[in-house]
Amino acid sequence: MKLFYKYFDLERLAAIANERNVTFSAIAQAAGMNPNSLSKNFHAKTAMSLFTLYVIVETLNLSRNEIIDVFFKGR
Repeated sequence: MKLFYKYFDLERLAAIANERNVTFSAIAQAAGMNPNSLSKNFHAKTAMSLFTLYVIVETLNLSRNEIIDVFFKGR
């Protein structure tokens, strides 16, 4: 299953990452991805796997409300 970035609030995700001193490249490395593949400039048609989503949630230790804010705002 793939999830599409167009539904994500990337500014909120970037703010949370910044608050917790976690870079997008650290998240990408944790997911076994190219560190340059995650950035604040996601393409709307790019998809991410559930594993990558899990890594983001775990790496940033997102709360339930933060997950809803970040990943379901556009729905």
